[in-house]
Amino acid sequence: MGDDIVNYRLNAVEDSIGEIKNAIKSIDATLQSLTRLEEKHHATSQSLARAFNGIEDHESRVRQLEAEMPTTRMIKGALITLFTGLVGIIGTMLLERIQ
Repeated sequence: MGDDIVNYRLNAVEDSIGEIKNAIKSIDATLQSLTRLEEKHHATSQSLARAFNGIEDHESRVRQLEAEMPTTRMIKGALITLFTGLVGIIGTMLLERIQ
């Protein structure tokens, strides 16, 4: 009878150790997955930081262009007026020579 109790308890300990081994394997797999996810998260975070830096660079350039826009429009208008005036003068000179 004493041997039966010892064998019973020994089997119970073996079963418990088997369950502990399975739990440790599960924890190991979960930690490996977590490590991979953390690496992906880190890479994504770095990519976002680079993207936002690029956006900020573009934003500053757009702001600079917006600031220069009135001057550009003024110069463009002056050049169109000058060109139109020159065409008018040349046209008038040509008409006077024809007549």
